Amino acid sequence: MGVAGALIRGTKFFFAKRQTIMATNYFTRKPMVSFILLVVCGLGLHSSTSAEEKEQETPNVNSQGEAFTSMNVEMLKAYRNERYADVAESLTLSELSEEHQELIANAMAKAYLGVPVGSFTETSIQGLDDEQEPATTKNWEVTDTGQLEGESDSTVSGLYSLSPFVALPQAPFVPETGKLVEESDTTAKFVFEFEKPKDIGSGDSIFANLSGKLNWIMEITASKEDQSPKVIAIKLESPLSDESSDSALEELQVEIHYKFVKSCECYAASSLDVTIAMSMGEMGDMSMTMDVEFSNIQCAQPLQFLLPELEETAFLPF
Repeated sequence: MGVAGALIRGTKFFFAKRQTIMATNYFTRKPMVSFILLVVCGLGLHSSTSAEEKEQETPNVNSQGEAFTSMNVEMLKAYRNERYADVAESLTLSELSEEHQELIANAMAKAYLGVPVGSFTETSIQGLDDEQEPATTKNWEVTDTGQLEGESDSTVSGLYSLSPFVALPQAPFVPETGKLVEESDTTAKFVFEFEKPKDIGSGDSIFANLSGKLNWIMEITASKEDQSPKVIAIKLESPLSDESSDSALEELQVEIHYKFVKSCECYAASSLDVTIAMSMGEMGDMSMTMDVEFSNIQCAQPLQFLLPELEETAFLPF
């Protein structure tokens, strides 16, 4: 089951069982909270490749059934240039200055280049209301067969699993909505409406019975000095309420902080933070957090990047 599928199943189950969850104590709720936060952190962000690339390259397939292309340094640079061109072209629809368009295009081009073969350490802390679980640490190896393998156990995950290399589409935002919200001598922060599938909030969606629109925004903070990403946040713009049960999803936010990794010659997430806050009517409020730090990021030499090839671009596709 992929990240997107896990998110759909986990979130539907959570809302179906919310009364049971709120009626239990903290320790019996922990397994469900852990599951929800883990699948939310997967983001469900899919990077797509062009038809021309698909004709030129024969993709590999990993044990999770994910197709991917193996890229050397030359191919990596070409892919980064393609990402830059796509974002730059889309931003011409905005009212941002040429300087700011250039900054965003460079930052988004550097934010995701696939998953490099190598290793990293993941340390996570999960919290429910005022309680926190002890930190957990795990070492992972990214193999040239296109999967993540736990170094101390037999865990195997796909390329869209939680890692320092978070899959971001080239231009997932609505470019004409872009606004500069903060600027200093070293950084600039922009906000966009976030592009989402048209069928979100309809059909058998878990939000089908919630009033109001499901609106997302994307915040991009970029460094002026090296035209790189510093923070990318994706969040619910306004709360969603369900009048029939007097409940509301008050906050859902994923925030990614970036750093340059010398051995990989690219940017990667140094941390990823998830916040979920809900109002459950008579049962009160509930908040959940997951803070993940990535360290010891090392890339094998010569560099080899693995680019998953999924056709659809979606964020939180419930």
